[in-house]
Parts: sequence; structure tokens; C-alpha cells
Amino acid sequence: MAPNPWPDELPPCAEPLENVLGYVMGRLSAGVGQRANPYRVPTLASVGGDGAPNIRTVVLRAFDEAARVLLIYTDRRTPKFAELGADQRAALHVYDPAANVQVRLWGAVSLHLDDEVADSAWAATGPGQIVNYATDPAPGVVVNAPPALPDASPAQARRNFAVLRFRFEALEFLWLSRAGHWRARFEWRGERLSAHWQMP
Repeated sequence: MAPNPWPDELPPCAEPLENVLGYVMGRLSAGVGQRANPYRVPTLASVGGDGAPNIRTVVLRAFDEAARVLLIYTDRRTPKFAELGADQRAALHVYDPAANVQVRLWGAVSLHLDDEVADSAWAATGPGQIVNYATDPAPGVVVNAPPALPDASPAQARRNFAVLRFRFEALEFLWLSRAGHWRARFEWRGERLSAHWQMP
């Protein structure tokens, strides 16, 4: 039997508001190491070169709860890298179908290529991931057919490897239930947090 998409019971986070925030932070942390966790593959939105929104699925590689920072790896030749270089504003979206929970994050991205952040991330990147950054031509270039996997040249791959450091300043939680939807918003001004319930 398929799971009921509209559970009657309250989510495990429940009230008060700080429990909601703790629940989301815990799920983001778990998403780093759990392949089946929907928080591992959020959708990243950026502002395109034409001013229109642009979205894509990314992989969450690290999360620092205290700093509210998520790390995402990418190829420096991708459109998203250029877009975020021109406009650092970004948003992340996660939907967890098992819990009927949507999470949205808003913040800014800093780009890292040949610095300590990128070097540390590269050192933790396995051989199976290196091949993703060794493609030729660059991602998005029109080709005649799906390409075969390239030989993974570590030197070439490292030149293309980049890290997106996303620091969020706002977080919104939405839980869907037949008993009544719950929506909460958290905003940081520096280190000062404001939190409140919203109408769903």
C-alpha cells in the first residue's frame, strides 16, 4: 500500500518554533551523508543572465549548521557559475515527500576556485566524482550524441572544479496535512534570529 500523502499526525518537530528549526537543521545535516535523503539533492535557483530565474538540482556536499553554510560542488564552466558570479543571490528548495515537508532557503553564494575552501573540498573528492569535472567540451555545449565518460585527468578536472558556498539568511518551513498546514519562517539579521508562524 502506498504511504498516505496527507498524514493526520503532527510532524515530529511540532511546537515550539525552535523545534521546527532544529528539525530542519538536522535533516540538512543528515542529507550530506545519506544518498536517499531528499535534503541531499535540493534545487538551486539563481538569476540568469537575462534576468529570468534559472533552476537545477545540485548535491549537498557539506553543511555547517552554526555558520548556516552549505557547500555545493560544480564545474566552473557551467552557466550557474557565471550567473552566481554576476549576482550572488540564490535560493534552495527541498521537498520531502515522506514527511510532506517543503523547505526553502534564501541567501548568497560565494565562489571558490583556487583557495583553501576549494582545495579542502577537492581533497575529499573521490575518483568517481573527478570524472565529472574532466569533460571536454564544457557542460552545456551542443554535441551530436551523449558522450562517453572521459578519461579522468586529475589535473584537468581540478582546473574545472569549483565550490559554491551558500549562506542562508532566511528559512521557510511548510508542512502539509489534512489536519491543517503549518508554515514557519526564520530570518537572521547578522546573528540575530527572528522566528514566527505564518498562514500557510
